This record gives sequence, structure tokens and C-alpha cells, in this order.
Amino acid sequence: MNVLVVISNHTDIPEALRSWKSRILDGDQLFVLSCERAHPGQVAPPEVHELQVDLYDPKYRHRGGILLKIFLIVKERWPNTINRIYCSILRPFWNTVFWPDFLWNVRSFDPEAIMSKFWPDFLWNVRSFDPGVIDLRWMRGGDSLRKGIVTELPQILTISQGGTPTRESVDTSWRRYDPTTKVSIVLPVRNGARYLRRSIESCLDQTHRNIELVIVDDFSTDETPNIISTYSKLDSRVRVIRNERNLRLPRALNVGFAHTSGDLLTWTSDDNYYAPTAIETFVRYLSTWPEIDFVYSAFRELDEEGRINPRILYASPPWRLPLGNAVGPCFLYRRSVYEQTGEYRADMEYQEDYEYWTRVYQRFKMMCLQVPLYYYRHRSGSMDQHYRRHPELWGKVWAEHFRSR
Repeated sequence: MNVLVVISNHTDIPEALRSWKSRILDGDQLFVLSCERAHPGQVAPPEVHELQVDLYDPKYRHRGGILLKIFLIVKERWPNTINRIYCSILRPFWNTVFWPDFLWNVRSFDPEAIMSKFWPDFLWNVRSFDPGVIDLRWMRGGDSLRKGIVTELPQILTISQGGTPTRESVDTSWRRYDPTTKVSIVLPVRNGARYLRRSIESCLDQTHRNIELVIVDDFSTDETPNIISTYSKLDSRVRVIRNERNLRLPRALNVGFAHTSGDLLTWTSDDNYYAPTAIETFVRYLSTWPEIDFVYSAFRELDEEGRINPRILYASPPWRLPLGNAVGPCFLYRRSVYEQTGEYRADMEYQEDYEYWTRVYQRFKMMCLQVPLYYYRHRSGSMDQHYRRHPELWGKVWAEHFRSR
């Protein structure tokens, strides 16, 4: 069970954490959603997340919105220059000047104003933690917010006063999970023998067992074909396709998805791997919330030697897509998304996933889960390295999908 505590400001964090720490059991997770952004130099506990809002939405027109528009236009025209100066100049300015000013306005609204102006964003933030309990006792106007949440999410236990509920008092019978749901994982690979075994095993060892693993060998010349052959003989869930020439990643993905038969779809890379419960977690969410079409998650990074960085990288809301790839490397979506969105674009290599997500965002409901379900490897020659060498592709995606907004 996940517990979400919503607070008005950071001074309430210690008390909020103390009230729940003794009641959290093994397997439970505690999150704090703060409507106040941390001040420069302030370090919040890892459980604390800050409210995120759609700054690109026209209803948030203010000086920050104008700055954001200028930033996007400049980045489109001079991507290499902007990438070089972003971390040293623009990011500190964004964090110390614009964000505090904007969130001061967020905090100045009474609960009714939050519900009328920020409600879709606030509700999305709440749902991203997939909570079994929502605690509003430290939120100014918690009673009013509770009424709105109960209207939208009546299944979830939402409290705004009284004591801390026990684990046994929380009803979770409304959640759904169908272990027979078939999930297809496409794994394109070219000369990926070094890490391929770990990637394949992470797919086959998932706690959700109804897996179809479609491996697309994109004309490998190393030991990759032998490794794939070994696993296909050991596990009937493995399907193998070998391209007779190197098609490159976007076309290899399209080949793989054309051979899938699952109700839910995803793809992974030969140098990354899943947490054991990743697919089950996604399937549970999509089974419980049929109105959500696409779900993605936080992840962890590791280096070429397999050393894991303990820091969790939390994915951004989908409305951050105008700024870059908000989805990240771990996701699952319904077959209807694939059928209606179409194929990955071959002319968008190194940005094929980002461009695809922008098309999905325009037609389907997307949700992020703030739990790490994936391990992403940084290494020389990786797709991430190629992406950084071609920032102009980001401008092409933005110009096609977001410039007119």
C-alpha cells in the first residue's frame, strides 16, 4: 500500500513523517507531496516530492510562461548553444527566480481556487503515487480538498482530520489485477552480447508471468545470435526475428511490434533491465484504472560495470514533453495506443521514442508512477550519447507538435 501525505509547507514534514513511520509495513511506501518548493540550499527527505503544474497551459499565463515560450523558441533555433549554457545559467535562474515566484501564487490560493484553477494538475500529482491512503491533515483547507478527491477518486481512503488509520482499516479490494493479461516486450538488439543476458532474464523473470518476449536481432555480427538462440530454446515465451540487414532502431522496433500479440505493449534495450515486479505493477495499474492508456515510471541508473546509483530519477508529467522526453525508459501501454498511433518514425532516429510519446500525448491519457521499476545503464556509445550529439532533432519534434500551442 502507498500512503500519500499532502502538506502546505515544508515545516510540517517532520511531524507528517513521524505520524506514519511506525505504521508503514514491509512493502508499503510513504510519499509526501508538498505545495511549497524547497528554498535554495534546503534539503528535503527522499520521501518528499514537490507539486508539479502544467506551465505550458494557457491558463498559467504570467511572466514565467513568457520566459518558457522564449526558451523553447531559442532552443529550437540554437540547440547546441542552449544545451551548453542551460545547466550553468538557465537552470539556476529557473529554480531561484521563476519557480519560487510562481509557487508563491499557488500557495496564496484558498482550496476552492486550487480546485478551480489547478485541480487537474493537483489530481494528476496525487494519482502518480497510486495511493491507498491520502492524508490531508497538514494541508490548509484539507476538508474542502478531501471533498473534491472523494468525488473523483471515491475508492481511495482520504482523511483530513482525526488520527492515523491502521493498515488493516484500509480497504484495497477495489484494486484489480488480471494475471492472464498478455504483455508483449519488444527487445531490439545489435551487437549487444555484453549485457544481453541480463536484459533477457529480467524480462523472463517478471512476477507477471504471461510475457511474450519478441527479440529483434538487427543483423548482429557478435555473439548476440547465439545468446538469443539459447534463451529461445529454454523458454517458449521467446520469439526471435533476425533482420537480413541492419534496419536501425526505429525500423527494428516496427518489425518487432508487427509480430506482437499482447494486450499490453512495451520495449526495452539490451543494456538495461527491469525490476522483478515492474510489469506486474504496470498491469495492476492499467487493470485498476481503465481510463489510463499509457503508464511509465521512475528508474535508477547504473554504470558500465553494473554499479547502481542509489538516487532515484523520477519521471516528469507528460505535459513536460515540450521541454524534452518526460517519459523515460520504462513504460507500458495498451494495444489500442499502438494501433492508433502507428509506427516509430525512421527519420527520427535517436529521438524516435520522444517523437512517438508526443503523438501518444495528443490522443491518450498518460500516467507516471513514482516508484523505480527499471535500471538504465550509462555507457559509451549508448543511444543516450547519440541523442546528446543531435539536439537539433528535439527542435524538429517541438516544431512539428508543440510550436502552435
